Amino acid sequence: MKTFYVDIYFLINFTVDYLALCFSTTFLKISSSVKRLFIASIVGSLYAIAAVLFIDNPIYMIFASVFTIISMIYIVSFGVTFFRKIKLMILFIVFQLFFGGAAYYGFCFLEENLGISFEEPSTHANRNIIIISIIILLAIALIKLIMNLFHTTISEKVVSAEYIASGTAVKFDGLIDSGNLVCDPIDSTPVVFLSRDLFLKMFGVDDEMIVNSQRYKKYLRIIPVRQNGGVKLYYGIKSNNLFVINKDRKEKISVVFVMNKEVHNFGGYKALIPFSAVEEVLYGFNKKTCKKD
Repeated sequence: MKTFYVDIYFLINFTVDYLALCFSTTFLKISSSVKRLFIASIVGSLYAIAAVLFIDNPIYMIFASVFTIISMIYIVSFGVTFFRKIKLMILFIVFQLFFGGAAYYGFCFLEENLGISFEEPSTHANRNIIIISIIILLAIALIKLIMNLFHTTISEKVVSAEYIASGTAVKFDGLIDSGNLVCDPIDSTPVVFLSRDLFLKMFGVDDEMIVNSQRYKKYLRIIPVRQNGGVKLYYGIKSNNLFVINKDRKEKISVVFVMNKEVHNFGGYKALIPFSAVEEVLYGFNKKTCKKD
């Protein structure tokens, strides 16, 4: 009789779902909190366990799977347009298959060559979990490499944006620059450079004061930027409160705001926005507004 370890099975599915959601939202530049990603991953993991223990009918399995995936996408992408939700769902399934397949074939390889199996006594559970972690870390490195290789660039444009926080709203126009590839080294969140006066208007402090600010302490980021053959460190604020505006529609994105003291403006604008931050939003807007002649 085979033994089913619910805790290990939950951990595997939770990790796969979390990574798939994390990479999907990052790839599509969809703003989502760790809390939402965490809750959605728990929903997916609980469904996986329930499917194994209680669902035998394949028809019920299909309906339950579809309902679960839709629920997870809704939790993660609340406030995002329907078109981008569909793209997120497709990309999530692709990443889920990749991570799940990598974990499955990784264990098959280790079981065949090293004799490691889930059917071992529970005293070996810790070793199995360590092996899962190693496989997942390798998958993360591979995905990051693929994302860097296929990074898209286009010519410069201008976009209207609005920062909303603490009951105040600041609207501004930003220059979209495909050459701005600066990002947060921790999670690859795109960096938006702001002029000093716009930064002060939005946050009430400059880049030096945010280091000692209790209000922005949890959002503080250190961003390395290559300049003149060297590397300069900037202090930035990570935010999920930036909205890209197009006519009467707007959509929220996640960025890191950094003050640039060296320049007063960027080609006449107060912000320099990387194309990677607004690529999917603008593409969605264009899909909605394009009309046949």
